[in-house]
Amino acid sequence: STVDAAVATLTGPNGLLAGAIAGLNAALTPILGNPNLNITITTQVNQALNTLLDTPIGDDVVTVNLRTGVVSADLDELLVDTTGRGLNSLDVDEEVLSAEVLNNLITRVGNVLGTVPELVRTTLTTTLNAAVLNISGTVCVVGTGATCSTTPIDLGTGVVIAVTNQTLGSITGAPGSPAPAATITVKVAGANVPIPLGTLVAALAGPINTVLLGPGGVVNTVVPTVTTAVTGIVTAIAPAVSLLNGVVSLRGNVQGDVDGVV
Repeated sequence: STVDAAVATLTGPNGLLAGAIAGLNAALTPILGNPNLNITITTQVNQALNTLLDTPIGDDVVTVNLRTGVVSADLDELLVDTTGRGLNSLDVDEEVLSAEVLNNLITRVGNVLGTVPELVRTTLTTTLNAAVLNISGTVCVVGTGATCSTTPIDLGTGVVIAVTNQTLGSITGAPGSPAPAATITVKVAGANVPIPLGTLVAALAGPINTVLLGPGGVVNTVVPTVTTAVTGIVTAIAPAVSLLNGVVSLRGNVQGDVDGVV
């Protein structure tokens, strides 16, 4: 999917997050592509979107199943909303599927479907904020071992990093998310170079916001596509529904002949 593809650009030893880590110090540039740098993001995007599709949406009168496209209407409530009278108060031989009733139905379905883009935005934002980031690795540019050391003189250069089970919301500072936790040790020519937690988190948050959650991210790319699709659906069904009473007649309070007497 579009969202999965966007997430994939962030992960792995050649991904954008690896680039953000390498950008913390010029000496770390060679770590890009090193298989010892493990970066993964676990999301539940497909599951969340399936839940959205399988959960009917509606108002007090109409309900739409996004998975099947089935529209259900409470005919009594639709009549009350349109004419002020329900099924039990119809005039003699009154046409239930009048143009006014059908126009109200179209308007209500359109309004319900109009909520879908924002539902998609909320679902994607919530799900991506809950996605889990894991970064681990000891990556030596110069030297070997757990501390990237050389002998007899230590000129070791590299990075040891651990970002364990942190949500993207924690990294980007999404409201309601817990504070992030991570450790990083950068060593350049044998000397440790302090990297504050805030500096690391900010470096990681940049690509995450750019690719996923920010103004130009995938969420804001997908939502207009959904809006266009919804608009097209409403535009397509409106003529068909408005012509329904020319094909099917549903009358209430019908009073016909009884034993030849009107």
